Amino acid sequence: MHKCPRQEQRFEGVFEVECSACGETLEFFGDDEKQKCSKCGVVVVNPNRQEAK
Repeated sequence: MHKCPRQEQRFEGVFEVECSACGETLEFFGDDEKQKCSKCGVVVVNPNRQEAK
């Protein structure tokens, strides 16, 4: 049986962030850079990562 690669990761890196536009709760994994809110479509950046410029 094939497992999702994220199932292999430890759950310690998972956290929730509130969408700044609509308040929907988004679940981030530690390695996610950003996500698109499924409710309103706004792109939310992972506050725990700093993008290299």
